[in-house]
Amino acid sequence: VKVARPRRAISRSESLQDLMATMLKYPTTLQQTLTLLTNLFPVWVILFVCVGMVRPELVTWIHGDGITFLVAATMVFTGMTLNIEDFVQVLKNPGQVSMGCICQYTLMPFLAYLISRLLKLPADIAAGLILLGSCPGGTSSNLIT
Repeated sequence: VKVARPRRAISRSESLQDLMATMLKYPTTLQQTLTLLTNLFPVWVILFVCVGMVRPELVTWIHGDGITFLVAATMVFTGMTLNIEDFVQVLKNPGQVSMGCICQYTLMPFLAYLISRLLKLPADIAAGLILLGSCPGGTSSNLIT
């Protein structure tokens, strides 16, 4: 007859330590998993856009600070896809980065102004278009405007 030993309660800190120890034992598995999740980032974006288009009620509950947090998280996760080589390339070709900045803050607002004049947009819509043309691209322009 086998007698079961009484189990001792495991504290949260012990279970966290066990988890960390396990993760350190398998760094390649963790790295591979994180790399896979990072590489699938465009898939996650497309998936959630589709969910929002098909079932908007699943995403319209997000308001105010929630939107700010999610945009910030998106920018952080996007930044996590960068590596040292990306920064080295920027330092090797500063002219390209400078040209991008110059175009972003001169050409883009000018083109937005020109389009608003050509389309004879109302002043409030024209101001929004020019503001959008003045903002950095990507998710931060959505946050700013």
